[in-house]
Amino acid sequence: MKKLYTLSIFFILVAAAYAQAKIYSFEDAKATIYFGEKPYCTGTGSITYSDDATIKHDGSKSMKVDWVINSSESWGGSCGMEYKVPVASKAYLDFSMAKNISLWYYNAVASDKNGAVQMRFKIHDAGGSSAYWNGADRNAQCEDWYFQTALIYDATPGWKQLIIPLKDLGEGSPQNDLGLSLPGWSGTKNNGVLDLDKVIGYTIEWTSGVIGGDNLAKGTVYYDDMTLQGSQYTPLYLFESSADAKGDNMSWAAGNKGVIALSNETADLFEGISSLKLDYKVHASESWGGYGSFQVDFPSSVNISSNQNLFLAVKNVNANTLKGKVTVRFELIDKGSDAAETWYTLLDVDIDQTFGWTLVKIPLVATEVQSWDVKKGIFVNPSGQSPGGNNKFDLNAISGFKVEYSVGVQTNDLAEGTTMFDFLVPAGYQETDKTAPVAVKGLTVSSGTFSNLVLWSDVPNESNEKYDIYYSTKAITDVKAAGVEVVKLGVLENAQSIDHVLKAPKTDQNTTYYYVVVCTDKAGNVGPVSSTSAATTNKAKGVPTVAIATVNFKADGNLNEWSAITPMSLKLSDATAFLATPESEVTNDADLSVKAYIAIDKQFLYVAFDVDDDVVNPEVKTETYLNDSPDLFIGLYDAHGMPHTGYGRGGTPDYHFRFNKAALKNDSPNSAVVKLLEPGANYYWDVKFPSGYIVEAKIPLADLMNKRDAAADALDQIYVKEGFRIPIDFSVNDNDSGNRDAIMTYSNENKDQSWADVSRWTNTWLGDKWEAITTTEENAVPVKYSLDQNYPNPFNPSTTLKYSIMKPGFVSLKVYDVLGREVASLVNEFQNSGAYNISFDASRLSSGVYVYTINAGEFVQSKKMLLIK
Repeated sequence: MKKLYTLSIFFILVAAAYAQAKIYSFEDAKATIYFGEKPYCTGTGSITYSDDATIKHDGSKSMKVDWVINSSESWGGSCGMEYKVPVASKAYLDFSMAKNISLWYYNAVASDKNGAVQMRFKIHDAGGSSAYWNGADRNAQCEDWYFQTALIYDATPGWKQLIIPLKDLGEGSPQNDLGLSLPGWSGTKNNGVLDLDKVIGYTIEWTSGVIGGDNLAKGTVYYDDMTLQGSQYTPLYLFESSADAKGDNMSWAAGNKGVIALSNETADLFEGISSLKLDYKVHASESWGGYGSFQVDFPSSVNISSNQNLFLAVKNVNANTLKGKVTVRFELIDKGSDAAETWYTLLDVDIDQTFGWTLVKIPLVATEVQSWDVKKGIFVNPSGQSPGGNNKFDLNAISGFKVEYSVGVQTNDLAEGTTMFDFLVPAGYQETDKTAPVAVKGLTVSSGTFSNLVLWSDVPNESNEKYDIYYSTKAITDVKAAGVEVVKLGVLENAQSIDHVLKAPKTDQNTTYYYVVVCTDKAGNVGPVSSTSAATTNKAKGVPTVAIATVNFKADGNLNEWSAITPMSLKLSDATAFLATPESEVTNDADLSVKAYIAIDKQFLYVAFDVDDDVVNPEVKTETYLNDSPDLFIGLYDAHGMPHTGYGRGGTPDYHFRFNKAALKNDSPNSAVVKLLEPGANYYWDVKFPSGYIVEAKIPLADLMNKRDAAADALDQIYVKEGFRIPIDFSVNDNDSGNRDAIMTYSNENKDQSWADVSRWTNTWLGDKWEAITTTEENAVPVKYSLDQNYPNPFNPSTTLKYSIMKPGFVSLKVYDVLGREVASLVNEFQNSGAYNISFDASRLSSGVYVYTINAGEFVQSKKMLLIK
């Protein structure tokens, strides 16, 4: 082990290059396709990029970028070029084994505004959420981690290397060049951890504060050769002169023609001083086939239980001659029990083809089901191979590994080829701490004016833990129980307090709440519930609600028809509004204040704004959010329990509307229909006397439900009922100077992030009631899920399928043939509780057995039916 340890340290110190471990080579002559044809820029900024063969660092091409940044925002400006993994691929980028990203740049023309523009590199990770692959909005379903440096755009010409440390600097930390931070105002928050094995893209960005003068800066830079560099973990094996090392055991079987020949390769290697070249001949003369292998025994067992994967550098020099019949097995040997056990998986390589150096990912996942069915992505312990073993994948006691070429059929032909190996390294952190934190102590509640201050003491002997605070009208033993609501999730250690603002529909009313605090440690272990000994009674502030009413709507700027609707007021003077960013400037209520009217019936959502604004600039900027305009964020469902973070769909839909002078736009993520209304019978936007503007809109609910997404299986269902507690927020943009000077919000948690994170919204109610009251008719819904046998059966050509739904939700009912192919989709939509009959016409199908399957929440059931013609 001494030799291995020495080489590992040498490798890390010199940061040996991974010549082929490229993130992007800038070689494919498709820069505009790879990064997209429309980079994003504020104002009149622009990015023009092209492939270039005249100035290059590695290979035959680099990417030339001519850039212009316009600091049109109140905070400045930015431009960026973004790459995102195609959703259809279902494959993450994995950077977890590396210490740094290396990116080479050549600053051909320095910024004409020295010191004004900095470079950001953003990593987008989707750890903690599967929504990215589910077709949800790709920007809103990943975390954005920022690295920022002042080194690049003012540099002199010549190739220079930028090192981006793959280090998690934490949530809320300022952007710098020491690692990657999660600022919170970009993307969304999933788990607040930099998941380097769940990367779904990255962005190269130009950013500046307000530049002054013409607000513009420009330059030209070349980028090339973006690679992973260094190792986060000590390599398990470096393959340095490994063909000569004692303990590298070669074996072969099935005939005397088989041979494994090992040699050291110093000219072609992945890193270090040599790689292992393996020439193999496998003679599968046995009835079960044959194999050839080489084995490496470690001087002492190693512990990789805190890792998620291994990476092995592989290069296939000569393709296998026995096409389609040879697999490459990778085997780990563990000594976690009296008898050593060998665990098998398949390497994700195609040795029927030649390929260059590739880092092959080997997930450290196993099944205890003993089988010879060896597959990619999971280790198995074949039956009978380890008598006396414990059949446990003991990653804390790995004593060696083996690479084996296996032929599973008898053949007299030889399987021949050449493969090279180098650099076996563990990667990806896997928490081994399984001990939950102890209960929180010192929980007390102090009553204030329309608020309760919840206080507690941090759990001792924990670091980087977080606290979740809940409340209910009843004593809480289970935070997932009905009636338990969230005060705040993920409160960081050392805070030890949270202010619970108390609200009530319409009028000030007394509330009585129990509170609990739960600690979650750094490893994700959840502690027990700590509860207050008694309930706290305090008065809640009455807030305006959304009226359930039909408005005699006229798009004329006269708000008389709204006289019966109580407006929601946004004023800094009476603390009913807040500034979203530190840069926001609102001097008084005449500068900006708002009355917002909202009503809803079974057909329309009615919205009106009466805005006091001393300077009205509704159309000076191309980006609509930079002009004078109010935004409404609203969830049209009964919101209780865990809040949404991303936008809900189906039966719990969340919406973001922007009311511009030219049009009302649906700015909700993943909206196919952006423009909802234009000025006319259902929309009005114009200035008022003496200053400010009026907005009126009548929005058909059918458009919201049926036209939000182009996918037929993603329709929304809006169910209006008095007593629904709904999420809501406003974000009013104020453009006085020709740039956006302020963002005023209804929720204090907005922080200019409500557009991405629904949990930052506040709440109100539909109508005057605290809770939705269930009617006798609604109590008549079925008490269980069911799927009945079709009738008639057998049938020709039509039959009826009956089913019942216990809870509202998305329902799918599909028909398959005996080969599992879908032949009909009968239901694919949100449905309320109830019993349903569906007629199925099979006239276009041939006689035979068919299977119909229902999916409704956690209820899944299938039945067979017979078509006889």
